[in-house]
Amino acid sequence: MKKKILFLAPGLVVGGAEKFLVSLMNRLDKEQFDIVLAVLSDNNPLLNQVESGIPVKVYSRKSKFDVSPIFELRSLLKEIKPDIVFCLGLFPFFFLQLASFLIGSTFRKLISYHSTVYHTKKDDRLARMYFKMIDKYTHVIPVSENQREYTIDRFGVPSNIFTTIHNGVDVDFWTNCPSQTIREETRLKYDIPLDAKVVVQTAAFRPEKNHVAALKALHVINTKENAEKLYLLLVGDGQCRKLIEDTIDELKLQPYVRLAGIQRDVRPFYWCADFFSLTSYSIETFSIAALEAMSTGLPCALTDIGGANEMIVSGKNGLLCSPDYQSIAEVWEQMMNTSYNPIDIRSYIQSRFSEKGMVDAYTRFFKS
Repeated sequence: MKKKILFLAPGLVVGGAEKFLVSLMNRLDKEQFDIVLAVLSDNNPLLNQVESGIPVKVYSRKSKFDVSPIFELRSLLKEIKPDIVFCLGLFPFFFLQLASFLIGSTFRKLISYHSTVYHTKKDDRLARMYFKMIDKYTHVIPVSENQREYTIDRFGVPSNIFTTIHNGVDVDFWTNCPSQTIREETRLKYDIPLDAKVVVQTAAFRPEKNHVAALKALHVINTKENAEKLYLLLVGDGQCRKLIEDTIDELKLQPYVRLAGIQRDVRPFYWCADFFSLTSYSIETFSIAALEAMSTGLPCALTDIGGANEMIVSGKNGLLCSPDYQSIAEVWEQMMNTSYNPIDIRSYIQSRFSEKGMVDAYTRFFKS
């Protein structure tokens, strides 16, 4: 008999957790599972990527804590009688607990957890409140072991309700560069010398992504006497764009920084680069962007937060650093002077962090 799964998301904006959810729903075997998606927002740019056969319910909210959708959600629960409700994060779980109150629910409640250290005290307090709403039907699925251990210690959540399943990526889409021509064309388009060293970052321009530290690290490297120049290719946009532009001007980095904006397909930017980097100081848990980059054969320089040390094998597929700009600069210089084998890097991702492997792990868990 098919299991009925209701996927409950806060919204489907463009983000790593949301992309994960879409991939998981689309890839699950529809012969084994009946799937319904409910989203607690009308801001859903990724909705058009959801498989057409999956029913979708959209519940609008006037503000974050507008709880009016709980009545529609309660009706949906009564109608479809799910075996499992899969919540993308703690906020949808909060809504689920309100909606299921007093209806005698015995379905499994799964929290797909993609956060570790919270950026503000308010968010930390909210997480603590949400975790206190856990009941005997609840199970938490973190995406890294470090995240699991931190959550148990920080919020006092029982260890026996956790099952870690790492993120995975579509290795058939994220491939090694198919031709030298693509690499050269992308560099020429962004006025980057063909023989220059290039580091690429794909991340929203938000405070925790720490782009200013990346720019300061670039300044340290490129102002050294007789040093090889490094080019920084930033793919993304967001609230910190002006701060980033002002820092570029202040440090006189215009010759070495390229702002590519938001891109529908970031593969050409990976293919034209020598290594990938994330300089986040918070939030990052198990970066899908880093996995995608490595699936294209690109080594990674990541700040040692979240589950970064669960995906990086030092010297094999990259290096770890602290979020301060001096540490970032030191590691970037090492990356510039180290030869990595792109075939080996890609094989590492194929064997450990493929989307198929991830979906298989969730399938086994849902059926257990």
